[in-house]
Amino acid sequence: MKENSGLIFDSYNDMLLNVIPHLSSYHKVHGGEGVAYFLDGDFVVKEYLDTDNWQMFDIVFSTYCEEMQKFANEGYNVPKIYAWLKIPNMGHYTSGQPNKNRYYILEEKVKGRSLYYGFLEEFYPECVHKFTKKQFLNIVHNPNENLIQIDEIVRMYLKDYIQMNEFLESVSEDELARLVVSAYDLHMKGEHSEPDLYPCNVLVDGEKMNIIDTHIYVDSEDRRIPPNILIDSFFINLINLFVYNDNVKRLENAVLYGLDKSNQRDYSYYKQKNNKVSKAAIERVLKVMNKYCDSPKLTNPKAYMSAFNTLQSFLGKRKAAEVLKNVNMSFEP
Repeated sequence: MKENSGLIFDSYNDMLLNVIPHLSSYHKVHGGEGVAYFLDGDFVVKEYLDTDNWQMFDIVFSTYCEEMQKFANEGYNVPKIYAWLKIPNMGHYTSGQPNKNRYYILEEKVKGRSLYYGFLEEFYPECVHKFTKKQFLNIVHNPNENLIQIDEIVRMYLKDYIQMNEFLESVSEDELARLVVSAYDLHMKGEHSEPDLYPCNVLVDGEKMNIIDTHIYVDSEDRRIPPNILIDSFFINLINLFVYNDNVKRLENAVLYGLDKSNQRDYSYYKQKNNKVSKAAIERVLKVMNKYCDSPKLTNPKAYMSAFNTLQSFLGKRKAAEVLKNVNMSFEP
C-alpha cells in the first residue's frame, strides 16, 4: 500500500472491499464496458457492467486480471492491477439482471493526457487555464454566438494535434519502442486480454506513454487465434492510433459541425501542417514496429485495406500508399 495515499488499509483487497459501498461519492467516467471511479491521485476502481457473454466473462475475469498484473510486472506499458473482486449481484436474483456477480478491479491511476482529443468537447483539459467548464461548453455548443472564443479554442485544438504528432516524430526511440512492443506483445501473448489503441486509450505523461482500458476477451475460454490473424489485428490497432487526425482534415464537418458557413475561418495552414507532421509520425511508428517487432507480415489484404482507408481519410490516397509501402506483406496491395 502506498504510504502517501489518503486511503490506508492493511491490504489492497481490504481497500477494494471497503471502498465499493462508497463508489458513488467519487468522480466517475463511463466507458464501453463499465465505469471507472477515481479514488485519488493513485487509484482507480473499475466496475464492469456490460459484456456479450456474462457466463464466459465470469470464467475468464480472474485470469484476465492475473494476466494484466503479469504484463505490468514484466514492464509493459499498462496500469498495475492491485486487486480484484467478484461479489454476488442481488439484482440478478431480485430483478433478473443477467450478471450473477459484480466485478471490480483496483488498479493504478495512470497519469497523463490523451494522445489526441476527439470531439472538441473533450478538449477542455487543455483549456482549463482560460475557461471554466461551463464557459467552455457554452462556447463549443453555441459557436455562432461566440466567434472570437471558438476561433481561439479551435486554433489551440489544431496546434495540439500538430504538437502531439511532432511528439511522436521526435520522442526517444526507446520510449516509442516500449509502446509499440507493449501493444505487439499484448496482442501476441494475451490469452484473455486485448489492447485497444484508440487515441483516448493511450495516455502521455512527459515522454512515457501507457495503454489503458484493455478489453477482456470473452469469445472463448481458451483463446487460440493463429499468429497471422493476431499480427493483422495488431497492425490495424496500431494504425487506429492516428484515426482522430481525420478530425483535422474534416474540420468543418467534424469539429465545427455547429458553425454556420458564413462564420467559418481559414484553418488551411494548420491542416497542411498537420498533414505533414502526422505522416512523419506514422512513418516513424511503422519504422519502429519493423525494427523492434521483426517486421511483422500482413497476410490478409483486408487488414491492409482497413489501414489504408483510415490513413487516406486524412492523408489522401497517394500519401497513405507511401506510408504503407514499407509494411511487410505476403500479397500485392
